[in-house]
Amino acid sequence: MGRQKLYRGVRAASESSIEIRFAYPDSKTEQRERIQLEPTPGNLERAFVHLSQIKYAIKQGTFDYAKTFPKSKRADLYTNRTLLYTYLKSWLVRQAHIKSGTRVFYNRIIEGQVKGSSLQEARVADLTWSMVRD
Repeated sequence: MGRQKLYRGVRAASESSIEIRFAYPDSKTEQRERIQLEPTPGNLERAFVHLSQIKYAIKQGTFDYAKTFPKSKRADLYTNRTLLYTYLKSWLVRQAHIKSGTRVFYNRIIEGQVKGSSLQEARVADLTWSMVRD
């Protein structure tokens, strides 16, 4: 038998679970979550691939803690409860690189399409494609 492979950020937590570690929401805050899988070499590798996908999603800004770990105690802590209108206005303020004409265009969309519609009171975490389409 060969030596067991080690995967950074993945370890056997018990006989029936694997623990993964990753930095979220910033590089100073480490999160630990357990996955209910027997820690076999194949499952440890699968957990490492899953961890890699989580890290990529965090880097891209598309990571959703509540969808990835729905039974976690921390899922509610990292759910975005901001109203869509408020989020879009604050996002537009943070975009310093956008030219003035584009900024005016985006502001008209926010004011014309979002404000006064059902989307204004929608929370970012609850937003669906069908809500945007309608």
